[in-house]
Amino acid sequence: MPAPSWLRPVGTGNCGEMTGVRRFISTFIRSGNGERLGMVFSAGHGHTFGQPLNRPKRQPRCSAMNLRPLLGALALVLICFPALAADPVYPSGIRVGLVPLIGLARATTFPGFESQDQNVRVLVTELPAAAFNEAAKAVSGPPGSIRPQPLETAAGTGYFLIDNGGSGSDNIKRYMLFVAGEGFSGYVAVQVPENAAKIYTDEAVKQMLASVATRKEVPVEEQLALLPFRVTELAGFRTVRAMMNGTLMLTDSKAGENTENAPVMIIGLITGTPTETDARSRFARELALQIPGMRDIRVTVSEPMRISATPGYETRLDAVTGKDKTEVTVVQWLRFNGGVSLRVIASAPRDQWLAAFTRFREVRDGIRSKNGGWRDPNPGKAHNPPGPFRSPVHRPANRQNLSAILHPP
Repeated sequence: MPAPSWLRPVGTGNCGEMTGVRRFISTFIRSGNGERLGMVFSAGHGHTFGQPLNRPKRQPRCSAMNLRPLLGALALVLICFPALAADPVYPSGIRVGLVPLIGLARATTFPGFESQDQNVRVLVTELPAAAFNEAAKAVSGPPGSIRPQPLETAAGTGYFLIDNGGSGSDNIKRYMLFVAGEGFSGYVAVQVPENAAKIYTDEAVKQMLASVATRKEVPVEEQLALLPFRVTELAGFRTVRAMMNGTLMLTDSKAGENTENAPVMIIGLITGTPTETDARSRFARELALQIPGMRDIRVTVSEPMRISATPGYETRLDAVTGKDKTEVTVVQWLRFNGGVSLRVIASAPRDQWLAAFTRFREVRDGIRSKNGGWRDPNPGKAHNPPGPFRSPVHRPANRQNLSAILHPP
């Protein structure tokens, strides 16, 4: 389901542009030296089965020493290959999953899996639908370009890349896979340092990537649990989508439909909001005027208000959006709470506004804080969310599309 232009994150244009993808992959794949991954099996060097012929025969003994080579080989098989017939594991909120290799557990700082020492990492995430198409086209790219290899997966034919890099004193081998989902691309990136390559071999990683599957939707309860706030009322919206940056999108559009022709809401937290009452009016107005994709904007309401007994601000505007020049009415609510504030943006075609506005207020009034206050989804970091949640002081990041990954200069 394509998002309306004013909801698209910065860097996801018509050609599948993605904000800093190449930089992110380079940073993520090459990061994290940590402790070296130790060998977890023994090869039993110096011991053989059977005895020399010139020695007296002895009764065979079943000892741990005799079994070490066999146990080592068995451990290697168990470690390097996914469990047969296992179901794919989906990171929370992600429509892409896989059967992780034994020794990899859910990661706590990114969507995916990692080894205990955090040296082996598997990133599992979603990209715009155009990413898969670009990978498919790159198979027949010009001489000298990086050409992905087809790989049959549980999600269908995917496109697979292997590349070598470096991180400090260790050489890092990285693997990337693109698969097609319904309206999105699945993306898996694997990092294996040189000292773990005997365990996580090319064949083992390919077996894991072949298990990649996609799901049509993430259960609503799973999505809502990821948000830094509680949502107790959905007002009958048919499509619920929690985004990776801790924001929530609600719409009546079905998959494949243009969301600009139906009521839509997006809810999230922003930081850096003013605490002084006089500054909030100017801040709210500037923020509303910077909603992307709006043209011929006319502000109709701009006034302070109370939202759930806390200070708030409402800004309404009439505008035109989309290629079809749809006339819409948009409302922005800010619910202030120190430096972290709730922001709600809701839009509907003008002929649907009255009915939609009632539902917008139901959702807004059903939002509750967690742990007694708004919780910054990225504590300790400069919060620079994409799209409509970029406050006026933020500037768009450098854009980089997938072509730069597949066809580097």
